[in-house]
Amino acid sequence: MSTRRKRLTIAVAAAALIVGVACSSGSNDDGDSGSDRTVRYEITGAGQATNVTYSSGAIGSQSQETSVTLPWEKEVKVPEDKSNVPTVVAQRGAGTGDITCRITVDGKEAAKATSSGEYAVVTCASELEL
Repeated sequence: MSTRRKRLTIAVAAAALIVGVACSSGSNDDGDSGSDRTVRYEITGAGQATNVTYSSGAIGSQSQETSVTLPWEKEVKVPEDKSNVPTVVAQRGAGTGDITCRITVDGKEAAKATSSGEYAVVTCASELEL
């Protein structure tokens, strides 16, 4: 077998292994039915946030809103996948003061943070398991 063919065989085998691991890692091994969780994102403070970016953690789930009047909140349903990490990031506009983010999962506080100052940035992230 030529060196080129050996490399191709190894590359195909490695790709198959990676795909197999990726497909099996999404399984729910604790017997749950995979029900949805309720995630609430909250941003509080005075004035406006120049932008708020939030994600359930699932691939392709990121959304952004701009020129947001505070307080702001968004509630979404997220599949109960242990790899999902809900995240929210907000940037305060001009002026002084605090900006606070908060994430709740099924009504329980999962993350909270505060930042201060002009154009301050605040970030919250939490796993779904509480």
